[in-house]
Amino acid sequence: MERDDNIDIIRGILIVLVVLGHYGEGLLHDVIFLFHMPVFLILSGYLFKRDKLLDSEYILKKVKLLMIPYACYMLVDFILVRRDISIRVLCHMLWGGRAITGIYWYVTCYLSSIMIFALLLKKFSDRTVKRLILAGGGLAIIESYVTERIVLLKSPGIPWNIDVALLALVYISFGFYHKDKIQEWILSENRKKDYIYVVIALCLITFCILNYSRDIPFYYFDMKPVYYKELVSAVIIPCAFGIVIVRAVYWMQKYRVTKLLRYVLRFLGRITIPIMFMHIPVNKLLAFLNLGPLMYLLLGIGIPTILTLLLNRYKLFRLLFACSIGKF
Repeated sequence: MERDDNIDIIRGILIVLVVLGHYGEGLLHDVIFLFHMPVFLILSGYLFKRDKLLDSEYILKKVKLLMIPYACYMLVDFILVRRDISIRVLCHMLWGGRAITGIYWYVTCYLSSIMIFALLLKKFSDRTVKRLILAGGGLAIIESYVTERIVLLKSPGIPWNIDVALLALVYISFGFYHKDKIQEWILSENRKKDYIYVVIALCLITFCILNYSRDIPFYYFDMKPVYYKELVSAVIIPCAFGIVIVRAVYWMQKYRVTKLLRYVLRFLGRITIPIMFMHIPVNKLLAFLNLGPLMYLLLGIGIPTILTLLLNRYKLFRLLFACSIGKF
């Protein structure tokens, strides 16, 4: 199937936000964490094909494509960057999820979500699948409150952050079951509807101003530590941000001045896995430079991109580090 440039550009925007979101704590981190991973999951659901999900060979291929780089990047990180490979650390690496810092939790949570979603599609009707996933989302909210009170659920937590799949499935299923609506958001030529998208953007800006002008924000969201207190907002807010991003990409296609930016984002959208895994270790190695957010972003994207271009030349490295770029 031919790649969709719009999808790659959206991925590129999201991976830029992932890198920026890991530049310390603060307003930038909190706002980005409201939506960046949920939108990634919604996009994944949108791209899934039913026949593929029902094919066990496809699922096994996904396991291979994700878990081999997961293990390789983690080993490189702990041996060369953290320089800690003790028995305790090895146990944490096997446990994954909240037991280790970094973005490793997302891969295992995502993979678990895919396998659970595929199983549900095989065993139940769509109506039942939707009900089960909604119920799972409710359980995720309950768990969020329980985790606050049980130390072991905070860390090391559940192996591979599989519990977060309860909420991740809500996002994946949203993308999967609303393909037509998402396609409309991506391609719609109806200019009148853009007024609605502008209103959505203004509502998000107003929400952020009201939320973060307080000493203690009234709303906070973070998937990895299971911090989500209410399901409706946990779905509506990422969807609203997603709509704004999608329409921004649509309008970017209309102006020549954005051609270079589109090209860069499209390229980054094809190497999201290497950037996701490498940007934190790279910036840890360069922490002595006391980087500001802009340099953190440029190095967190630039160095993984250069390494990906180098590794892409060799078939073995393309397999080990998921750095295949394909035709571009």
